Amino acid sequence: RRRGVALLLVHHDGKNGGQRGTSKKEDLLDAVIQLSRPADYEPSQGSRFVVKFTKARHLVGEQGDSIEAFLEGNDTSVSWQWTPVEAATFGRVVELANAGLKPGEIADELSINKSTVSRHLRRARDEGRFKGS
Repeated sequence: RRRGVALLLVHHDGKNGGQRGTSKKEDLLDAVIQLSRPADYEPSQGSRFVVKFTKARHLVGEQGDSIEAFLEGNDTSVSWQWTPVEAATFGRVVELANAGLKPGEIADELSINKSTVSRHLRRARDEGRFKGS
């Protein structure tokens, strides 16, 4: 860092979803980014994953928020698209609720807390996007 040299360390997670071995190798890093599949990912969706900062020096506010990134394209072009994870989760909760799933089922399907489902459904009702109970 003192010399102004960038370092990129590519590593893989262990079976528990966390890093393998000691965390000492991350001590000098300014940012650590974890890539993972969304809970409702299907292989037919291609490149779609969650980008999460597990360490983010010098990032403030929304700069360190997790995003869901996906590759979108047609016959002539391809581009990366992204949306904040919170927005992506909200859309999926509304979609599943409108399909008739109960809050507990939605929480299980998306691997999120029931309180998160409840919060999203409250917002959806306020915005008129969900009429259920």
